[in-house]
Amino acid sequence: MRRRTAWIIAGAIAAAVVVVLGLPAWLANGTVRPQVETKLSAALGRPVRIQHLSLSMLQGQVKITGLTIPDAPGFGREPLAVVPAAVVHLNWWALLTGSIEASSVRLQQPRLRLVRQGNGRWNVATLRRTTPQPRPVAQQPTKLHIGSFEIRDAAITLTQPGAGETRAVMTATARDVNQKRAFPVQLAAEVDGGEISGSGSIGPLDQNLAAAPLQLVISARRLSAAELARTIAILGYRPTGFTIASGSVQVDAKLNGSLAHLKVTAQARAGRVRVQQVMLGGRELAQFGMTGGTGTIEVTRLDAALGYAGSAFDLSRLRAGTNFGDLAAHGHIAPSGRLRFLLDIHVAAAPHKSGLSGLVGALVRLFQKAKDPELRLEIYGSTHRALVRQLK
Repeated sequence: MRRRTAWIIAGAIAAAVVVVLGLPAWLANGTVRPQVETKLSAALGRPVRIQHLSLSMLQGQVKITGLTIPDAPGFGREPLAVVPAAVVHLNWWALLTGSIEASSVRLQQPRLRLVRQGNGRWNVATLRRTTPQPRPVAQQPTKLHIGSFEIRDAAITLTQPGAGETRAVMTATARDVNQKRAFPVQLAAEVDGGEISGSGSIGPLDQNLAAAPLQLVISARRLSAAELARTIAILGYRPTGFTIASGSVQVDAKLNGSLAHLKVTAQARAGRVRVQQVMLGGRELAQFGMTGGTGTIEVTRLDAALGYAGSAFDLSRLRAGTNFGDLAAHGHIAPSGRLRFLLDIHVAAAPHKSGLSGLVGALVRLFQKAKDPELRLEIYGSTHRALVRQLK
């Protein structure tokens, strides 16, 4: 009898241990995971799916694997974002008081695919509701605090059909993430052999993350000029009168405002940039037709100051040395796409000395005919069709 009672007690203890050990897994995938999927789907406006979720009550740890956010209709079958693994260390007692406190959040090797259509529409434009849902008066907003938020080796793809794509691998960290004050952030990225680093602050966080204030200082070194031109084309400023084949660029930029209303001021320097297939039109430069109006320009040095705000681009200063002479320019592109730039050119090399024909040859013949090596040109029109005329 005693032996039978002992077996019953041992069996009950074993069953209790199995229940205790298996309860977190059952809660995680049977109750918690569907709730997390539902809340994320409602917040993002997309059907978010999680492959597996595990809980560790003693360690205060949540592990998520296979989180997928699908893309918007009309942007292809590939997902917008995939997070293969995420680890969150939570304060369970804070959850009971209505607060979200985490000592750390880490996303490992997430993938983000940003797509811009030809009409300017982004696949993230409908990612979140633009109007906040009504909240009961008695309900208090959830308090949020994350000691450390880290994104490791994120693969980011920026693409537009017909304009190609660019890729970057980024690591970013944020400390003391909260809703009441700004918190520090740092980032580092590799782009086609170049390096980008940045630091600054974001916050306080708003219900609409795109409206959160930000201040960042970005430094880029050894960027490919051709890759940078491809990125600019994807963003909507696609050059129609030339292509950039090679060269390197350095950029120091300051970002202020918010993601929804971003203002950028930057200083750029470049060297050994090759500009090919240059084509300029206009009645005043009909001589270009004699040589086809094409050519190649070697930019040996370049220094520029520029700005971007509200879909408007401003070039306040550009100084460049080329294989046919020196160039100075300034101008702007309006949010509507209308543009106007003024260029002052000083020719220092004849066609046979510069080794060029086409565009440069036509320019030099114009100068020789006028017996004046100085020329002022105006580029006007739009980003889709730019024209050139001679002012001097």
